[in-house]
Amino acid sequence: EIEDMIPFSNHPLYRALWGWMGAPEVSLLKFAQGPVIRKAALYAHVVQESIIPVRKLATGLRKFDEWYGVHPMLIFPIRVYDRGDHSGCLSPRKDALKPGKNWGIYVDIGAYGVPRDVDAGLNWDAKKSIREMEHWTKEQGGWMAIYTDMCCTHREYREIFNHTLMDKARERLQCTDAFPVPYSKMKPERGLIDLTVEEAKERADGEYVES
Repeated sequence: EIEDMIPFSNHPLYRALWGWMGAPEVSLLKFAQGPVIRKAALYAHVVQESIIPVRKLATGLRKFDEWYGVHPMLIFPIRVYDRGDHSGCLSPRKDALKPGKNWGIYVDIGAYGVPRDVDAGLNWDAKKSIREMEHWTKEQGGWMAIYTDMCCTHREYREIFNHTLMDKARERLQCTDAFPVPYSKMKPERGLIDLTVEEAKERADGEYVES
């Protein structure tokens, strides 16, 4: 993965001087890339994570292979607590909790690297694959890692992440107009992913959420 992001990372000089720093921060690499390189990287390289109930692990692995075809994948467990009205953005479903407990075990599946289709010289539809992953993750009651490339609309983002507590805090502190909503920091940069069709449909259905 690091070789895909920094081609010269396997050079002995790089390893000797900077190898100790470990993997680079993806968000910083995205910030440092120009628009042309950024767009080329988005459609030829994948950095995606899905956090889902552990019982969906086998299905998740099969789907990640279909969407991205990147191996090996990152897999690690996460314990997510249900704190009622204070759960925040990560609010687990009741059916995902351990019986008699206020927490459930989730698993993070991550894909990092060059998609199988790109590696084979074929066309890889980044938007289609990522949106399918986002919809499937939402259906399982899971979440995406917000540092990755997102292709969801603001309405879809709010359906995935529980904004109830945040909305109450923003209203109570009277800062709804002072600070941007979280989605404004995570939404696709202009010119990378076109969500015009999806947002137009939401407007027609009266479900559009301004960002």
